[in-house]
Amino acid sequence: MASRPRALCFGLLLFSARFTGVTKEELNQIAVEIRTTLVGLRFGRLFSLSSTAFAVDLHPHSGAYLFIDISPRYRSVYLIVRKLKTLERESTNPNPFQLQLRQALSGCALAEVSAVDEGIALRFKRPDGNLADLLVLVSANPANIVLIDRSGAVILAARDANIVSRPVFTDEGQENAASKIENLSAFLDNKRIENDKAEQFNKLSNEALKRVKREIAKRYKLLSNLDSDLEKHGNAEKWKRFGDLILASLPSPKREGDSFLLIDFFEADQPEILIPADANDSPKVAAEKFYKNYRKASNALEAIAKRKAAVEEELNGLTERLRFIEIAIERADIGVLLAYVTPVDRVVEKPKKDRNAPELKGVRRFASSNGFEILVGKKAKDNDSLTFRIAKSLDTWLHAADYPGSHVVIRNPNRKEIPTQTLIEAASLAAFYSDAREMTKAAVNYTQRKFVNKPKRAAPGLVSLSSFKTLVVKPEVATRVQKIDG
Repeated sequence: MASRPRALCFGLLLFSARFTGVTKEELNQIAVEIRTTLVGLRFGRLFSLSSTAFAVDLHPHSGAYLFIDISPRYRSVYLIVRKLKTLERESTNPNPFQLQLRQALSGCALAEVSAVDEGIALRFKRPDGNLADLLVLVSANPANIVLIDRSGAVILAARDANIVSRPVFTDEGQENAASKIENLSAFLDNKRIENDKAEQFNKLSNEALKRVKREIAKRYKLLSNLDSDLEKHGNAEKWKRFGDLILASLPSPKREGDSFLLIDFFEADQPEILIPADANDSPKVAAEKFYKNYRKASNALEAIAKRKAAVEEELNGLTERLRFIEIAIERADIGVLLAYVTPVDRVVEKPKKDRNAPELKGVRRFASSNGFEILVGKKAKDNDSLTFRIAKSLDTWLHAADYPGSHVVIRNPNRKEIPTQTLIEAASLAAFYSDAREMTKAAVNYTQRKFVNKPKRAAPGLVSLSSFKTLVVKPEVATRVQKIDG
């Protein structure tokens, strides 16, 4: 981009504009509207509205601003009416070209306005007569704005520019210019605003639909995963039945390879059946394994049933939300769409200050999506400290079932009901910070801290529960969970 001393800046500002369906007569009318309002005023503030669009305030302020846009979509120059605060709020940092243009034309007086073959031409000058011509070629591909001196040499350009011809000003056909639209600048401005609003609404609609459909798809996938997990646990009654049959055949159940050949006393005709078992397992060990599978399958059946019920309830809510969004789109209700798209600020529940409370050492701190603080122990001794020194009796305590891992505590200083989402997020953390981390799904026991006890002479981290419930979750640090420290 060429540069020249500031003294050469004064002269002509030409905007070559292409409007969809705009005729020469309409360009003439725009030239008349700009001339009538702005001729004799001086170039003042420039408000950058994008990398291709800006508005200029000419002094003394006439009530209107000169608006220019050379983007491929909006190639336009006309007058706009805005409040100063609105322009200041919408303006961004000007790009280098806009900065140089403002410097070049600052204080220059608008002397002439004309519709030319390329669009609209505006001439600026100062009392000493110094001139420079600025051509804004919106019809070009790509559109461009070029400042030239009196000889036609390029001083400044928005994009690379070759040598251009100086425009010729004429009032021919412009003084009596009139289109079917009384105020063409206002009409074009309104159309642009309407298009911007429609684009924003479409973008908002698509985002709202995408978000809720994504959440619905996640719930369906979760239901499928839960069904798969339930299938992996097998039939609880079948495991118990196998264990009972093995114990009923003691002391010498009949072996056949890696299986027991036993009479099924639970059937009316009492057929012989094969019960698979490890070749090295004694009958009692084999029976105990079946009972263990029975307990796991029973717990999983209960936990997965509750989880599926919760997911199906969420799915119903999401389906209802989708219906509301579709109705809002039908009614063009942008307020409803914003409510579903704009994120809500999370506020982490702050525990009440307690001077005697122990320091939070040896724990990882998280904030759930509902704003509850979740603490995760690091080592076995840290687990004991978290559970029996830091946690309060009504805090929620969690631990991976059947696997070594961290104690997890949901702090509840204000004794609120723990939301289901927070409970699931904390359970996922408990599973993640345990030996069940690599599993697709893991069972997690949870209860209030008051039901957690420390057996005498028990190893660090070892506890007993007098009452608990179980969740089956994916071991993970959920994306909605925010790590605070540790």
